[in-house]
Amino acid sequence: MGANNEEVIDNKYQSNTYITMSTISFIVATIFIWIGFDKINNYSNPDSAYLTSRNAYVGGDAYNYIINGTYATAYFVLGIGLLLIGCLFILIHVHAKSQHTIIQQNENVIKALSAMNGNEQSIPSDELPDL
Repeated sequence: MGANNEEVIDNKYQSNTYITMSTISFIVATIFIWIGFDKINNYSNPDSAYLTSRNAYVGGDAYNYIINGTYATAYFVLGIGLLLIGCLFILIHVHAKSQHTIIQQNENVIKALSAMNGNEQSIPSDELPDL
């Protein structure tokens, strides 16, 4: 009766995988959003050939602002998408954990009912009704 060791290890592995994927997603999202802000805030296109330009692609300032704005938008969209994916991994983790808790509670109820009836039979967890 109850979850065998392989199931418990598998559930812990899946739980750790969801948290790891969520953390990686949040870190990469932060990097993309930081790059987007870098494209907007760190622009310089000096007229002197001796000074270095930053985030400058063509000669005109207006064109560079348009290009940097487009890059920033793309990086922001990537970052927000990865934030949403990270949140989705957290929701999957919470759902899987609650499902595991429900299965354990069902097994405890069946044990208690079996003990009350004097019947020590166990019902496999895959035969439990879905809630």
